[in-house]
Amino acid sequence: MRGKLVLGIVVVALAAACNPSPQDSPQYQPGALGNGGFLFQCDDSVSCNPYNGDAAKFPHTVALGSTFTVKFVPKGDTFSTTDPSQGQTLGVVSDSFMSITPTGGVSALRPGFGTILARDTGGRLVDFTSMEIRKPDSVAVFDAAKIESSGEVAAKLDSVSVKVGDEVSLRAVARSHNQDLAGALRYDWTTNDASIADIGGATDTKVTVVAKKAGTTTLTVEGGTFKQDISVEVTP
Repeated sequence: MRGKLVLGIVVVALAAACNPSPQDSPQYQPGALGNGGFLFQCDDSVSCNPYNGDAAKFPHTVALGSTFTVKFVPKGDTFSTTDPSQGQTLGVVSDSFMSITPTGGVSALRPGFGTILARDTGGRLVDFTSMEIRKPDSVAVFDAAKIESSGEVAAKLDSVSVKVGDEVSLRAVARSHNQDLAGALRYDWTTNDASIADIGGATDTKVTVVAKKAGTTTLTVEGGTFKQDISVEVTP
């Protein structure tokens, strides 16, 4: 018997009031023309949480197939009264690499380099930035509860031990050549014996594994062409 749940990772915009000085934010990247900068906004990407030592920075590498949100911040803007992108329109150089979604986000469509443009209301180029798009070749799984409680750098998991009746919350991050990739992806989570450990509740950013009875089973997380198996030991 297999328990299965498709988990969608959703990108969530940062509130402007929480970041009064975007130029000082690690998620801020100055534009190539010096007329402002770009703010990468997310909820569950490696660039926003302490999954490794390079956490909480503007990502230069995103996962193929992922989505994310970028805002343009005009030079000198402190978010005092307006949305940073007000009066600006985001676009891309080539929609074969990146595209703008109907909700204003960005989709990574093809391996290579995608360039995001900021234009004024007259269509004139204000600034731009580029990001590399890589095809993930693996996925790393992390203990969500430990990250949230400590806020410290976390180690990826190869196995999980949990007592009968308890739960464990996990998050996944796509990788390429052992480098964590930013951007939101969809993952499939399955267990090969749901009578031992099953997929319980889930939010947009993590999955909960529920321990049913003593034994060992395998939890598998898949995303497109890559997957990772995690051994789950349930103890009495």
